[in-house]
Amino acid sequence: MIKQVVIWKLQDKCVGPNLSTIKANIKTKLENLNGQIPGLESITVKTECLSSSNGDIEAEAVFESEEAFKNYKNHELRLAATKDAIVPFVDTTTHVDFKV
Repeated sequence: MIKQVVIWKLQDKCVGPNLSTIKANIKTKLENLNGQIPGLESITVKTECLSSSNGDIEAEAVFESEEAFKNYKNHELRLAATKDAIVPFVDTTTHVDFKV
């Protein structure tokens, strides 16, 4: 089993009234991938990070195997979700991938 933890720091332009909408959209788009991609066992997104955090959004995904993880990274549904909901708003991305 493989687990990936991703932390995103949003761009400065995301502050203000649109911030909650941007965060909710990221959460919805990614969590909607549950049950849609073979080998993806679960994905959860946290959008309410403490002010002491280095990031604004955290996602955890669990995969049945390393092969499933590799397939997920290039899967058309994941690419579509990130293209519209994440890429335009994220400044930096940090992640760790590990065997469970």
